[in-house]
This record gives sequence, structure tokens and C-alpha cells, in this order.
Amino acid sequence: MLGFISFQAFAAIASTHPDSTFSQVIINDPIEDSIKLTMYLDTMDKYMYMDAKIVDHVIKEFESILEKSDQETNAHLLKFASNKIYYAINNGDLIESYRIIRENEYLLNEDKIPTKIKINFAYLKGFTNMELGDHQVAQKVFVDLIEVGESNRDTSALTNGLYSLGQLFSEEKDYKSALIQLEKLSEILKDHNGRASTKMLLNYERSESYKLLGQYQKALEIIDQSLEETKKLKLDRLRPDFLILKGYISVDTGNTEEAEKIYEELAPIVNKGEDSYNKVHLKTLKAKILNANGEGKMALIIYDELLNSLDSNQLEEQYTTLEEAHLIASKMADHKLAYQYSTRQIQVKEDILKFKKKQETARLKVKFDSDKKEEENQQLALNISQERSQKKFLYLLSTFFLIGLLSLLYAFHQKLKFNESLKKEVNKQTEKLEVSNSQLDQSNQELFQFSHICSHDLKEPMLTIKSFLSLIEHENVPEKKSEYINYVNREFTRLSNLLEQIRIFFEICDAKKLDLGRVNLNEVFSLVKQDLKPCINKACAHVIFMNELDQDFINFSKFGLTLLLRNFVQNAIRFNQSEKPTVEVRFLKENGTLAIEITDNGIGIAEKYFEYIFEPFKTLKSRSEFNSAGLGLSISKKIIDALGGKIKMESDPQNGTKFHLLFHGKTNMGEELNILGSNYELEPSAR
Repeated sequence: MLGFISFQAFAAIASTHPDSTFSQVIINDPIEDSIKLTMYLDTMDKYMYMDAKIVDHVIKEFESILEKSDQETNAHLLKFASNKIYYAINNGDLIESYRIIRENEYLLNEDKIPTKIKINFAYLKGFTNMELGDHQVAQKVFVDLIEVGESNRDTSALTNGLYSLGQLFSEEKDYKSALIQLEKLSEILKDHNGRASTKMLLNYERSESYKLLGQYQKALEIIDQSLEETKKLKLDRLRPDFLILKGYISVDTGNTEEAEKIYEELAPIVNKGEDSYNKVHLKTLKAKILNANGEGKMALIIYDELLNSLDSNQLEEQYTTLEEAHLIASKMADHKLAYQYSTRQIQVKEDILKFKKKQETARLKVKFDSDKKEEENQQLALNISQERSQKKFLYLLSTFFLIGLLSLLYAFHQKLKFNESLKKEVNKQTEKLEVSNSQLDQSNQELFQFSHICSHDLKEPMLTIKSFLSLIEHENVPEKKSEYINYVNREFTRLSNLLEQIRIFFEICDAKKLDLGRVNLNEVFSLVKQDLKPCINKACAHVIFMNELDQDFINFSKFGLTLLLRNFVQNAIRFNQSEKPTVEVRFLKENGTLAIEITDNGIGIAEKYFEYIFEPFKTLKSRSEFNSAGLGLSISKKIIDALGGKIKMESDPQNGTKFHLLFHGKTNMGEELNILGSNYELEPSAR
């Protein structure tokens, strides 16, 4: 009876389950079968206790997909099996439920099935075995659920295990043991924000157990508390169960007046509804009240009406009703009537035993068929394994023979291959040597050209300094001397900057200076801003760094990146005649690798000078006018080339210049440059 009550209550709640979002029964849209299966499962959840025709149709559709598709997962199969078990139990077909369990319980050992689905299936397995009378199997399942819940801190497993174990003990009339499990679960749910309906169902089991132990006061406390909660939470479907139980307790304790009030409150609610279980108990409560008030005949009339209204399969309810009627007739000393009730009671008892025997026979047949099928599958697997072993042995023999034959061919082939490989290697080394010689010639040519230009550019400030020193020597006017000294200082500063730029130019030729590593972009941005602070403040410039990557770290050369940004930003500020120079630097991902964009609102560059400006010591304006050595962009290009990058430009004298730098992932020395990869455990951006 406890199990029946729980499933009835569950059905009432499940019919309004808020998680079921799919309401279509037939799916004709061209979508994947795996998605259809999930949607059909949602539909079964929604209509399980509302419309049997829809559920039957969905089951057929689901099984039709399983026959022609291979997109189902083990999770789909186990969830589908669980839904069919619920459906079978709700229809009173425990044997069908048991058959489904036996066919699908192997899935509990499969991986990649959510724990929640496994726990639900295990619960149904335990419940079905409990209802079929196999309490040993049921108890093991429930204890296992409790252990899983405790070890994994899974409240769902604990709830199902403790609640069901309490039901099992109640079935065995061990109400004290039942209460131990139920009270333990009650303590767990106090601090857990589970469904209110679950807590109310638990309270019903607790209060009924206290009633059966004769602890009426404790039972009434729980009932009254639960009635307040159901009213507050609008769980109207559960209120009649608590009121009926309270009415029974009122009768047992002699408070028939309270029982009458409860009946009057219940009657319009229950009679208006479709819950046959509550209708039976409402009539039983009325009969108990009448009997307690000394109106035994009226009570028997109600019991007779109740017996006539019960279905032939409601044997337990018939037996209980006949037992009550027999006691009343005996109390009234109507021995003939008492005998009639007793005779019918014995017949119903025999029918119950026959039904249970028939049910047990059917269960054993299902178990036998399932075990036999499992044995056949094991034998088939063994045969397949032996056949594979034989094929493997023959395959090995054939393989050894072929290996011997192929070894001879391989030796001959290897000789030819070695000769060919040697020839290719000689050609490869020759090509490498030619490339190296070509690079050396190019380097010598660049060095010669650079030294020629360099000597010319170094002479210019030195001659200027020499000229002004000669003037200072022969000048007697202090003001003029001071002016000449300022000229000398300026040229000296220019010469110093030029030498520093030359040093850097040659320094980046050293590969070690461009060693790759884990670079923090925020740190580089701060360093560049700090280095250029005097220049930025003097020009009242606005410099913006924007990181549009999804990470703050890249695999790059910190030295090269710092120098690159500093040169581009400094040039953008230096060659800018606007009232508020603005420079914007963006880091972004393009085609899976790093791109850097530098945009300014400066004087712009004509397209014919796009290549010219990257040559050493080349500027489009007077160096003295813009205080430039003419090496900044040349150094930057050398860094970009070394790191396997490319430069694109857009420029407009009205709107300034945009440099677009794209790095393709490999240096000019052939080294892999996984800029945005995880070789250095790059961290995601914290922005």
C-alpha cells in the first residue's frame, strides 16, 4: 500500500512537471535522430500520467528509430527503459516492469551514462522487486543506493535509498526500522533545497509509521506541519492524503468530532476529483466515524457500497474492507452477517494468494528466460572469441610467411632507397650551401651599404660639432658662445641617439636576443608607456593599447615585441602635427594567429614611399626637424622579418597611417612560432 500511495502522489506531481518543454508527439522536421530521441523522452516524461495514447505512440516512434538508426546512446536506452518501467508500474503491470529491468540492467555497468539516470533505474529495480515480494534483492539495491549517496554526497541517491528502504521495512511491518531510515532522510533534507513535494511525501510516510506504532501525538504534529506547508506551497494534490490519515488517527483516539470536521472538509474535494484511491479512503473514514459513534449498520451500508465499487483487481482493498465489516458485524452480534463477511474475506485471501503465486510464476519465467538468454549470449561470445583466435593463428602463420618474403624484397628496396636517399641528401646539402652563400653575399652587401651610409650619417653631426667648437674658440661674446654650446649639445645628443640606434640595429641580428618565451602583454604595454612617457607628455599624445585576444599571454620575443611597439608608437607621435596626437595599438586574432594593428592620426605617407621608409637612415622629413635617426622603422622591419611576419600599410595625409603586422607562425630560421598555442601553458585573459 505504501508503494501504491507514493506512485499515485508521484503521478499527480509528474503530470505538471515544469522541466518538460517539448509538447509535440510526432516529429516530422528533418533533425538528427539523436535529438528526436531526446525529445521523445521529454514527451514521455510530460504525458506519462496524463495521456496513455500519447505515451504508447511515443514508445512506438522511439523503437522505430532504434531499429533503423545508430545514433542512440546508452544514456538514451537506459532513460527509455526507466520511462517504460514507470509506465508499466503505473498501469499495474509489475511483470512487464520486471522484464524491462532484466533486459536493460546490463547498462548500469556501462560508462558515459549520467549518474542520475543510473540511480533512477536502480531505484525502479528495487521498487519492482519489493512489490513482487523479492525483498532480499530490493534491500540490496536500496542499501547500495545509500552507500553511493554517502560516498559521492549525492542527495538524489540517498533520498531514493533511504525512502525506499523505509517503505520496505513498512511492508515487513517493521515500523521502528522504517522510522530510523525515514528520520535519517528527514535530517538530510532539512539542509537541502530539494523539491517540496519530496519532503511532503516523506512526511506522509513518517506520520503513517508513527500512527502504526501508536505514537499518535508525533504523527499529528507532522501531519499538521505538512498541511500548513502544502497550503503555503499550493500542493493541493497532497492535502487529501494527510487529511485522511489525520481522520483515521482522530477515530482511533476517540475524537470523532474532529474526524467529522475532517470528513466535511474532504468530501467536496475528493468527490470532485478523479483520485479513486482517495475516494476509497474517504468512504472508509466515514464508515469508521459511524462505527465509532455506535452506528454500525450505517457503517456496514457504506462498506457494502465500497465493496461493490471496487474493481476485481483491487484485492488488498477488498480484504481490508471485509475485515473491517466482519469486526463490526461481530460486535453487533449479527453472526450470520459476520460469517458472510468472513467467508468472502477468506475467498479474497485465496484470490490474493493465487494472484501472488501467478505473479511469482510469471516473474520466475521472466528470470529463467533472461538467464537463459544471458547464457546463450555468453556462449555466443565464447564461440566468437574462439573463432577469432583461430583466424588470428592462421593470420599469424600467413604473416610470418609474408614477412620472410617481404624481408628479401625490403632488403633490395632499402638498398635502392639508400642510394636514392644519399643522392637527395647530397642535393639537399648542396642547396643549403648555395642558400647560405647567397645569404652571406646578401649580408655582406647589406653590411657594406649600411657602413657606407652609417659613416656618412655619423660624420654629419661630428662635423657640425667641430664647426661650432671652432666658432666658440674665436667668439668673445658670451651670448653667442652660449648659443653655440646649445648647438653642440643638441648635435651630441643626436649623435648619441644615432649610435644607440646603430647598436640596437646590429643587436637584433643576434638570434638570442629574439628568444621565444611566455610574454605578458599587459607588462609589455606598461613598459612601452613608461619608456615613452616624456615623449607622450611633451606631445600631449593619447596612446591606447587594446588586447582583443582571449588571453593575456603569448609565445613571442619580449625584447622584440617591446622594441617593435616602442618604435612604431614613438614614430607615430614624432611625425604628428595634430593638436592631440592619437595612437591606437590593437592585438587581435586573424586566421588563427597573431595580428597587430598600429593606427595614428599623423602626417601620413605617400604610397610610393611605403618601402623606402623601412630602409636604414631614410626619413621623409628633415631629421633635425623631427629629431629622428632614421633607424626606428628599419629596426622594426628587421624584427618582423626575423619572426616570420609581414607588413601591410594604409595611409592618408588627412587621416594618418595604419600598419598591419601579421605573424604566420614560423621564424625566418624555420623555428615554429605557436604564438597563441599552449606550449607555455598560456593563461586565459582575466578581463
